[in-house]
Amino acid sequence: MKIVDTQWHEPAPVSEWQPDDVETRRALLTELLFANMNAVGVDAVLIFPLEDRGWPMSLAAAHPDRFAWVPMVTAADAPGDPDLPIRPDAPDLEDQIAALAEDPGCAAVRILAAFFEEEVVRHKAGGNERALAACEKYGLPVYFFCSGEPELAAPVAEKYPDLTMVIDHLGVRQPPLEEPDDPWYAKFPDVLALAKYPKVTVKLAGSPVFSKTGWPYRDTWPQIREVVDAFGADRVMWASDASRFSGRIGWSMRVEEAMVPYPGKHNYAESLSFVRDTDLLSDEEKGWVLGGSSTKWLNWPADGGA
Repeated sequence: MKIVDTQWHEPAPVSEWQPDDVETRRALLTELLFANMNAVGVDAVLIFPLEDRGWPMSLAAAHPDRFAWVPMVTAADAPGDPDLPIRPDAPDLEDQIAALAEDPGCAAVRILAAFFEEEVVRHKAGGNERALAACEKYGLPVYFFCSGEPELAAPVAEKYPDLTMVIDHLGVRQPPLEEPDDPWYAKFPDVLALAKYPKVTVKLAGSPVFSKTGWPYRDTWPQIREVVDAFGADRVMWASDASRFSGRIGWSMRVEEAMVPYPGKHNYAESLSFVRDTDLLSDEEKGWVLGGSSTKWLNWPADGGA
């Protein structure tokens, strides 16, 4: 079984050292990423760059079976490099999407429709329509970031039935960057309702942060089981988003709320083992969640499979 992590940002070092030499910085990021992957037994990683698009592009070119990348579409002043995101109002947006669809190292794009209130307003006003239409036209999957606003996804699925859409972060707000709903799964009915759309899938990331009992987070499994039962294991993709929970996202970003102990804080090994080693999924289901679904829906890695 190949294990695929469908979300990493740049794995920032603990040190505040920031060399001006881009090649040195990229070499350090690569060493850190390989060390993390090898330590827990992950075979392939999707990288969501926040500060350096060239780094994952070079990794994907050198190791196409181990790395691919996912650029972000947003109009917001998101953390990281302000010149890095694709702007949804760019005159050449369709050409950019077409080029990404032809890039074998690009597995999908991430469209931000929530997190920032202005993004919710913009999305509801049709601000993502050009990007969504282009992604459907060129067959480029979309990570749809609607955390806390899963009801935004159904109209998209209705309007773009041929678009492969991955619901980011289980569709719910997650610490330490967001204040969760109470209970955290309050909007799960809207998430589960999306199962009726055959090309909508779910990214299983971050549920350990809601646990009150600690590893192996069995108190969060009733909700995970609901997702797997509703969508089928072949439409659920595991992701660690490991840097978020340690408070180091990207080369220089630091999340103060995560730099101290907090309930649900977990490391990379724990984010994988609670799925890989659980008795609450069958071996076949684990094969899909931990790698097979990525190959099926993102066409990457090509030699994955359940």
